Amino acid sequence: MVWRYTVLVPVEETRPGEDPQQIATEKDLENIERVLTGHFDGLTVLPDSVGYGLREEQIELNKHTPLVVYAAAATPSDLYFQVLRRELEESLGQETILVERQEAWLH
Repeated sequence: MVWRYTVLVPVEETRPGEDPQQIATEKDLENIERVLTGHFDGLTVLPDSVGYGLREEQIELNKHTPLVVYAAAATPSDLYFQVLRRELEESLGQETILVERQEAWLH
């Protein structure tokens, strides 16, 4: 068993009545992808996803690039992704970066 982590990296957000605002650049994504690939010997980049989020009591449109990594089902993996989440929140100026963990069986 391993843990499958999905990191939703925000690339664009659009608030009502405003133009889209870029969050993560292509260079940002390349850097994150390079680091994750180096630390976990692989990475899957899923197609961009679009969703809605509530910010300051207004719905905004969010576009994310999902990055998927398989890691050992152990505390160090959780600690790694907690630190990554905080670093991304700080560097991208976001209140919350979503990191999802699921159990997975590899055969």
